[in-house]
Amino acid sequence: WCFGGDIDIGVNVLLKGRPTWSSDEPTEAVYGQIFVSIPFGRTLSSFINSRSNQFKEVAFGKGAYRWTLGVHGARLVKGKRMTRVYYQGQFKFSLIGTLNTPIQIFSGGHTHPDSIVQSVGNTYKYDMGNGLSILAGGEIEVLKNRLKLLGEFSSKYKGMDNYISQSPAWDTWMENYNGTMSNLDIKLEANIINSNSKNRIGPFSFDLYLGYIERIVANNTFQGWNSYIGIRTFYQGW
Repeated sequence: WCFGGDIDIGVNVLLKGRPTWSSDEPTEAVYGQIFVSIPFGRTLSSFINSRSNQFKEVAFGKGAYRWTLGVHGARLVKGKRMTRVYYQGQFKFSLIGTLNTPIQIFSGGHTHPDSIVQSVGNTYKYDMGNGLSILAGGEIEVLKNRLKLLGEFSSKYKGMDNYISQSPAWDTWMENYNGTMSNLDIKLEANIINSNSKNRIGPFSFDLYLGYIERIVANNTFQGWNSYIGIRTFYQGW
């Protein structure tokens, strides 16, 4: 997908078992994942060519290819109540990209734009820090074909970005400015189901969901909580 920025494409490959959505019997499935973020979004223009116009620009893209390798698994347990447990682990890394130097006041220890370009260079090489994300959760059917409850833990870590320019001091300043990032979130969600044809209320199929997410650990990122509510519906023809 793309909203004026980079393009993300990927594939999930079933490595073992049967998809849990394809069976009402106890089953397990393991998927391999590979995704790539293609630097399609606009980055800053060259200051030498655009001069002060660069100050008005907004960068929508990262400017580097970002790869994700992962594994995702789910297990369906059939008992008095249908239960599903799932997990996911992903590792992210980037290829080095070449970007135009952003001209910012005091960048590289200078205040004059031309001095910054002369010290740092008109371009620099950028390598986004490696990332790791893990997720584990479970879902239980409290009322058959009517109410499901979900609980989930997720954690993300991103290492320090790497900058390579003519100025080692600027590289260090930029790396320390961005730093590392990590967080741990907890999520609770309720799904009210009205899409099962056997016990649907009314003529329309829809599911109502509401949830709560709280960030219990935060390093160099925002901390807090949010709640949400939404509705899913679909139309299917034969």
